[in-house]
Amino acid sequence: MNRPQDDQNPSEGGKDSWEQTIVPDYEPPKQEKKKRPAGVTLVSVYLLVSGAFALLAGIIALAYPSLLIEYIREFGQTIAGAENITSEDILLFGWSMVIGSVLNVVLAIGLLKMMRWARFSVIALSTFEILSSLFSGFSAAVIIQSILPGIIVIYMLQPKVALAFSGRARQGFAGAQTAQRQQEAPAELQVKCPRCGTDFSVNKEHGGPTPIKCPKCGKEGMMP
Repeated sequence: MNRPQDDQNPSEGGKDSWEQTIVPDYEPPKQEKKKRPAGVTLVSVYLLVSGAFALLAGIIALAYPSLLIEYIREFGQTIAGAENITSEDILLFGWSMVIGSVLNVVLAIGLLKMMRWARFSVIALSTFEILSSLFSGFSAAVIIQSILPGIIVIYMLQPKVALAFSGRARQGFAGAQTAQRQQEAPAELQVKCPRCGTDFSVNKEHGGPTPIKCPKCGKEGMMP
C-alpha cells in the first residue's frame, strides 16, 4: 500500500507544518469580585476633598506669608501667640499642608483600590488626630473636631470592612498563584495529522517549539 507523498508539498502538510485544532485550556471558575463598601468610597472622597483644601491653603501660605501674618495679627485675637507669628511659621504651615494633601490623595487612592495598608494608615492617622485634639484641651470645638475622625476609626474597624479588605488581598494572591501555575504547566492541545487525519493530544511546552509524532502513521513534525 502506497503512502501519500505529502512530505514534498508543505502546503499539504510537510514535516514542519501541522493543521492544528486548538482545544481551549481549562479555565478555573472566576471569582466574584468583591464590591467596595460605600463607606470606604465616602472616606476616600472626604480625603480627596480635604486634601484639595489643604493644598490650596498650603499654596496660599507659601505664596503670601506676609499677607497671612497681617491677617492673623488683625483678626486672630483668639489665637494664642498670634502676635509672635513669623514668616518661618507660615512657611512651615504651608509645607505641612502641601505634604498633608499629597498624603490624603495617596490614602484615598489606596482605599479606592481596597489596599490593606491604606486602611491601617487611615485608622492610625485618624487616631493620632483625635489624640492630638484631646491633648490640646477639652472644649466644645475639640469635641466637634474629633467627631469625624472618630467615626472614620469606628467604621474602619468594623468586621465587614476589615473582611472586604482582607478578602481582596487573598483574592489577588490566589489569582497570582493561578496565573503562575498556568504559565508553568504545559498546555494540552488537540492536533490533527495532515497525512492520515488522526486526532491526538500533544502537551505543548512553553518557551519553544515542541516536536510531535503521529501515533498511527509515524509522521513527525514540529509545533511552533
